[in-house]
Amino acid sequence: VASSDVLLRVADSLAAQGIASLRFDKIGAGDTGLGKFTAETVGEYGFVDQVDHAAAAADLLATRTGFATSDVLVLGHSEGGLTALALADRGIGDGFGLLQPLPMRYLDLLSAQITAVAESGQLSPDQAEAVRADVPRTVESLRATGTVPADQHPLVAQLGLNEANAKFLAEADRLDPAALAAGLAADTPVLLTCSDKDLNISCAQVDPLRRSLEHTGLQFEHFATANHS
Repeated sequence: VASSDVLLRVADSLAAQGIASLRFDKIGAGDTGLGKFTAETVGEYGFVDQVDHAAAAADLLATRTGFATSDVLVLGHSEGGLTALALADRGIGDGFGLLQPLPMRYLDLLSAQITAVAESGQLSPDQAEAVRADVPRTVESLRATGTVPADQHPLVAQLGLNEANAKFLAEADRLDPAALAAGLAADTPVLLTCSDKDLNISCAQVDPLRRSLEHTGLQFEHFATANHS
């Protein structure tokens, strides 16, 4: 899973080396669009569904190639890094590429990103204060009930913490990437990347995940100029 054409470029690079790969547009992206969902029902789509779809893709690849799902390499970019680790927890994958991945619980990362917007000067002082006040209670509500507060500030909803995303975010947030990484078998091949130029996920944020992977066959690449997409 990726939010741009990162995995297209990766797939082209693999193909140039004679390595086949399978990609698909997740719900909400590309030709898949909303799939069976509508604008009114997309809130029923959760992170568990996303992992189920990725598992189904692995099953299809196994059927087409004859390789077991436990013998494939799983690559995930950004949010897709969490999907890759969730697949590992299901016994899918024999090696993993975590490309500038989501390195912490989802709502913690979103809180940090939204707070950075509030501190950046892009918002008025009143808006910034409203965001700083409302984000923690929205996160608390999502973790406790899987819903956002009824009186949530509209700007917080515009920044992504909204009812349409509530189920997805609450389900994804239950998974801690570092804990999943710690559960990988020793010497599992893992590629992990971060970049100083990535404005979405910093190398400092990735570092705890890197430490959780030290028992694996980790290859860590610290880039200087690669942006997030």
